[in-house]
Amino acid sequence: MNEIIGSFYFRLTENGNLAGEFTNNESNEIITEGGNLEGGEIDARFIGTYITSWVENDQSCIARLKISNPDNSRKFTLVWRDI
Repeated sequence: MNEIIGSFYFRLTENGNLAGEFTNNESNEIITEGGNLEGGEIDARFIGTYITSWVENDQSCIARLKISNPDNSRKFTLVWRDI
């Protein structure tokens, strides 16, 4: 599998969900992605687990996204896994 390099932004909604957009080296477009907080409390730093969805190449995609901040710095770890 090729390494995917890209950029994204997320905005945290009042209800703790994610709204955002992304692009990467395998796409020429900017794609919308949304995520619902999966249990847990709302964390203003985005830390938590979300069920995310987006449309890519006319296909609906869904994944579980875990956002963590292991060393409490400005760097976050984001891992998307298939559901």
